[in-house]
Amino acid sequence: MKAKLYIITVIVFLSIKGYGQTNVYQPYPSDTAYWEYYSVVYNGSSYNSYYSDELWYGDTVINGYTYTKRGGSVYYNGGYRQDIPNEKLYYIDKFNVETDVSVSQHLVVGDRFHDPVENNSIFDSLTITSIDSTLIGDKYHKTYHLGGGETGIYVVGVGMVYRGGLEHMTELKCFFVDFIRLYGNNMDCNAGIVEATKDDNSVTISPNPVFNELMVETNINKEQKLEVLNLIGQTIYTIYINKKATINTSAFAKGMYILKLSSDKETIVKKFIKQ
Repeated sequence: MKAKLYIITVIVFLSIKGYGQTNVYQPYPSDTAYWEYYSVVYNGSSYNSYYSDELWYGDTVINGYTYTKRGGSVYYNGGYRQDIPNEKLYYIDKFNVETDVSVSQHLVVGDRFHDPVENNSIFDSLTITSIDSTLIGDKYHKTYHLGGGETGIYVVGVGMVYRGGLEHMTELKCFFVDFIRLYGNNMDCNAGIVEATKDDNSVTISPNPVFNELMVETNINKEQKLEVLNLIGQTIYTIYINKKATINTSAFAKGMYILKLSSDKETIVKKFIKQ
């Protein structure tokens, strides 16, 4: 009897905890964030599948506002800024035209759902059929289940994790914030984005941002593999080091990079910006 009561108590506690978190505004990422999607589309005679992705990285200031850039280490496709007190999300395109792309976190079952990021009339026909929560990292995010002409699942603070119909389907496979995977698993991820298993003071890099030479120093007393990767996980530089190394970045394009140090037991990830 006590065991049953304990289990019931735990379930009730977790339900209350999840419900409480979904009633607190969950902002979108403000750090480096990466979404990877898998899609299947019918072209009239057969089904084709492909992967696509979305990347937010670094900051830029436009018209006095700070935006998180959308794109990659070698291209730019606008940016996002958040007004957290007013629960707003804005997108500015590469022509500096800003649009409100907020999705209300206070919708109820039966409400029409509009995803302004998609800006597609198909999604305006969807209605919210149920609401629950999804665990993203260590926080529960309110989740809208959608029905109508299409079906979909929208996680507040993350975006659409599933949408589909008779001739197409798109599913979120992986979601990373600051190189920590918060959704999905590595077996499902197609891209080479690096997941940090350790990020501490055992490694220092300077200067950061860097113009030419980047100094790397570690207090780990064994040989480590050092790799520099771009933000889609492609390795562009590799050496083996013992405690210290100097990397000539003069040939690197401007942008953010990942420095990865790995040994047989651990992986340490740092970020740096090439000016």
